[in-house]
Amino acid sequence: MSKYDEVIGRAVAAMPRDIAERHATYNRARSALIERLRSVTPPLPEVAIEAEQAALEAAIQRVEAQFSVPADEVFDPPPAHRLDEPRYGLRIAMIGGAVVAVLLLAGFFTYPYWSSVARTAFRQLRPPAVQHVERAGPDAKVADAPSTEPVPYVYRRQLVHYRSTNPAGTLVIDKAQRHLYVILANVTAIRYGIGLGGNCVEAVGRYAVSRKAGTSDSPQPSSVRSDSSSGRALYLDSDTRLIHGAGVARAIGQTVRAGCFLLMPTDLAELYDRVPVGTRVVVN
Repeated sequence: MSKYDEVIGRAVAAMPRDIAERHATYNRARSALIERLRSVTPPLPEVAIEAEQAALEAAIQRVEAQFSVPADEVFDPPPAHRLDEPRYGLRIAMIGGAVVAVLLLAGFFTYPYWSSVARTAFRQLRPPAVQHVERAGPDAKVADAPSTEPVPYVYRRQLVHYRSTNPAGTLVIDKAQRHLYVILANVTAIRYGIGLGGNCVEAVGRYAVSRKAGTSDSPQPSSVRSDSSSGRALYLDSDTRLIHGAGVARAIGQTVRAGCFLLMPTDLAELYDRVPVGTRVVVN
């Protein structure tokens, strides 16, 4: 404890606990000390003056710690409305619970109505079930199957990005995805949607286009007769493995009872002109 502690302590002891008054007393002490030190003859070195100032500041800090009000005793009384916050929060929670209960009851009593509405809307949006095609051909029978029904976008002919180890010009038939690809250069391919007939469900491996039938007089097995008026078909080494036309759009993307690899007539015509005899075909 320095010589300044007792002097500073007596100066602020009788003061009310007013931080502004104490700080004013400290400032007067600082000014008096500087004035006294500067008036000494011969003059004191600056080092000595700074040491005395440091001692005074240390004493002020110690005295302030004794006489200042502890931080945990200083608080702002909460506004009156804050005192009601727990009760107010409880009231809000009760109102919210009542609203939830009302909504649950309303949902319970109106569920049958909205459930029937949802089922009706779903039936209207759901596409009709795919019927089995008895025979692929101009006389293929599909119950209530309009021939003008559009093909889903994913099965429409389009240029796609496609990586393959097969050389350009190869046909790749993906039975699982119901797609046929014509491999092009630059990691691209032309993709067609196909229907998978029962005659080729088990087909897998490598084939080649052995011949092309382009007239209605071309000999074809009745179970896989082409749908197009020109009788177009691409034969893959045998009369039971071939790419031919589909009678209805809903067969594309589906599995039908008879036939092999079915394309829409417009896609078949485009593929027929693009693919020469001898083209490599990979079925997986």
